[in-house]
Amino acid sequence: MVHRAPFQNWTRTSSNIIGTVFWWVDYHMPLEPLRAELERLCRSAPEWDGRLVLLQVTDASEKSIQLRALVSSSDSSRNWDLRCHVREGLIAFIAREYPEYLPHLRAEVADQGQQAAAMKRPLQEG
Repeated sequence: MVHRAPFQNWTRTSSNIIGTVFWWVDYHMPLEPLRAELERLCRSAPEWDGRLVLLQVTDASEKSIQLRALVSSSDSSRNWDLRCHVREGLIAFIAREYPEYLPHLRAEVADQGQQAAAMKRPLQEG
């Protein structure tokens, strides 16, 4: 005898969906202007249903922080378009208003002569 568990299709009464957008920025990026721009982008998008717009820091590495935007739409197709709109809009906003806070690789470049001299020096104790 096979026991079957009941199945609930939650989209039967509503297909509302919440979508996520992830991206990385420098630690110094001020978050309040991003939150305001995210809200502005959503309010101007016909795909947004007005239920949810939220910006959170979801991860941190030695190089940058990961941000997540949560946005809501009436269905998955509209949510895909809204997420693309939000991602493109926020990247453009950061590039225009805060380009120094886009992730970048930090490296130190030394003169080749200095490198060669440093390699020939004996290790110093203490």
